[in-house]
Amino acid sequence: MQPPKTVATFTPHSTIVCFDFNYNPSFGPIGEVLIAEFGSEAPDTTGGNPASLVGDRVSSGCNIPSG
Repeated sequence: MQPPKTVATFTPHSTIVCFDFNYNPSFGPIGEVLIAEFGSEAPDTTGGNPASLVGDRVSSGCNIPSG
């Protein structure tokens, strides 16, 4: 059995908590995936190292082709 193909990668220590698809043409492209990310909770989860620019955002830009 082959694992599914990767369609997106994220910064190490970012936490993907939710995603949804855009259905409103005035907001952006129809079908675009919007992904909610939490941060790394550094330094607790990074061995004491800072992890700037990780999570705490909504990522977009992944447009999944319709089937």
